[in-house]
Amino acid sequence: MNKLIPFIMAICLLCACSAQDKGESAAPAQSTPQVTGVSASPEAVKESAQQGTQTVKPEQDTAEQSSDAAAAPLLTPAVRPPADAQKASPAPGRTDPTTSTNPSAQPDAEEEQDDTVSVVITGPDGELLNTTVETTEIKTAYDALSAACAANSLQLDIKGSGAAIYIKGIAGVMEFDHGPLSGWMYRVNGETPSTGIGGYEIKAGDTLNLFYTQSFGKDEQ
Repeated sequence: MNKLIPFIMAICLLCACSAQDKGESAAPAQSTPQVTGVSASPEAVKESAQQGTQTVKPEQDTAEQSSDAAAAPLLTPAVRPPADAQKASPAPGRTDPTTSTNPSAQPDAEEEQDDTVSVVITGPDGELLNTTVETTEIKTAYDALSAACAANSLQLDIKGSGAAIYIKGIAGVMEFDHGPLSGWMYRVNGETPSTGIGGYEIKAGDTLNLFYTQSFGKDEQ
């Protein structure tokens, strides 16, 4: 009996080794699943291997999208100009009705220009005449006086001619009627010229004043 024990132990050992080998061979090897009865293509094998696998998108993509959104330029809405600015700027090709470019609408400077001479005659008892005459054919102060007297039927008495003309009387009031220093004198624009009335060139807008003096002009100073 003692002789059989080693033999029995050897048999048990062999059985245990055999069982271990069978268990290892029976363990399922991780291999590519096969489709029974169908010859699988590489694309089908890849799809089958990826089944059950969930793909997680890296967080880096989300961060990149956020940075792209932050870097994107902001679109500023167009600002509509104020109503006053729209009214102030006329449409292209149109003229602002408040601004006229018609030459006829502009005042004629020549028409507004004064082309007359004022003539005032003051006698010993007051003003005898205050009028204006056109300067169309008037060159001298005497021409203006003569035209004013003729237009208002005032008698004019003179002596001499040209630049040497001397006024003796106007409207019947003669020199020396009121004393040895009395007579007619003249001023232009308030000033007493140094030339005779026949030699003074008068111009449009001037005022010619003939006045009667009783003391050779001292009473008019």
